[in-house]
Amino acid sequence: MSTQGNREFLNEIGMISALQYPNLVRLYGCCVEENQLLLVYEYLENNSLADALFSPEKYQLKLDWSTRQKICAGIARVKADVYSYGIVALEIVAGKSVTRLINEGNIHLLDWVHILREKEELPMLVDKKLGLYFSKEEGLRMIKVALLCSNSSPALRPPISMVVSMLTSDISIQNFVSYSGILGEHLAQEIMSNPRDCLRRLEMQLRRRDVEQWMSHRRLPEELRRKVRQAERFCWAATRGVNEEELLEKLPEDLQRDIRRHFFSFLKKVRIFSLMDEPVLDAVFEKLGQTLYIGGSDILYQGGPIDKMVFIVRGKLESIGADGNVAPLSEGDVCGEELLTWCLEHSSANKAVGRVRFSGQRLFSNRTVKCLTNVEAFALRAADLEEVTVIFSRFLRNPRVQGAIRYESPYWRYVAATRIQVAWRYRQWRLKRANKFSKGPSHSSHLLSR
Repeated sequence: MSTQGNREFLNEIGMISALQYPNLVRLYGCCVEENQLLLVYEYLENNSLADALFSPEKYQLKLDWSTRQKICAGIARVKADVYSYGIVALEIVAGKSVTRLINEGNIHLLDWVHILREKEELPMLVDKKLGLYFSKEEGLRMIKVALLCSNSSPALRPPISMVVSMLTSDISIQNFVSYSGILGEHLAQEIMSNPRDCLRRLEMQLRRRDVEQWMSHRRLPEELRRKVRQAERFCWAATRGVNEEELLEKLPEDLQRDIRRHFFSFLKKVRIFSLMDEPVLDAVFEKLGQTLYIGGSDILYQGGPIDKMVFIVRGKLESIGADGNVAPLSEGDVCGEELLTWCLEHSSANKAVGRVRFSGQRLFSNRTVKCLTNVEAFALRAADLEEVTVIFSRFLRNPRVQGAIRYESPYWRYVAATRIQVAWRYRQWRLKRANKFSKGPSHSSHLLSR
């Protein structure tokens, strides 16, 4: 044995003998005999924790959830390195070694746990050998504590005393988000192989970290946090972090106009828009803004104000009327179209109508429009509609437009229906009266004949 080997052997003896923790095997002695260097440890009846977790299945110990909890709590009660504790806790929960590739995509445990966190599927990390015999809440709590401890930034790791409190009491666990799911030596390799995607992932995760810290600061309940995370994921998937407005502003104006016309060709499906000329449509196109809705949310609700027209680009919705009738909506459809006719009717430029719109007057919905899936759409706000109607007042005086407004308007439809009913009742009254008079003379002549 070389001098360096002897020195390393003696250093290991000194280090291990100084560690007197309940969960660490105790060193009883050593033996140096010629070229043989031996360490004598306390007898371990069940071998080490690594053997219990990672040995071939037939040699593994069956560690139930309660036992794993006790092991994690026991390790935390001694003065251990916080990062190392986080790694060991993840291995205990998952039943997988952090140094080996796992079957789920041939990735390392640390990368896998961050992928599951982004998908909000952290309970899937729990060892499958446990089946359903574990508490989902306790498992999620343990994983979150382990993630805090294994954060890539030492400044964001909690002290071990706080770790013990989080494991043994109901103290809230901070929702720190690490800077990247790609840790350690994997980061440089990923940046070199695909720098654009890697930087976008980092940007996305930094954004999510900021959102998590904001939600924690505002003390949002868990249900609202879940919805915010869902909306953030959908927004990122729909835009990939690209701001369309900023991108368009950097293009030549004629190209911007052509792109907007291509985007919003579906506007002409609305009858009034189909009568508009290009300058008016271009003004409308400039006011349209992209908007996203997550599944289960309501775009309009019965009795609520209608403050926008929504043009559906992707997704499925349903419109539920006051009478309970359900109509499906999908790509190319429009909801809130009654706002257009209402704004045109009440516009100061529309002299043909002659009605005055009072301050604070609003249009209210008589139906509910619910998103069945995530929905991408473009929205046209009431204030923008009013601005367009004032600028292009000449357009409103077109008889075809006035006719379209009356045809589409719920107000004019109500007036027309009322007048039809009045005319019908008046006709019925006249017919009844005429029949009465026509029967009168014949009845008198019948009496005279008798």
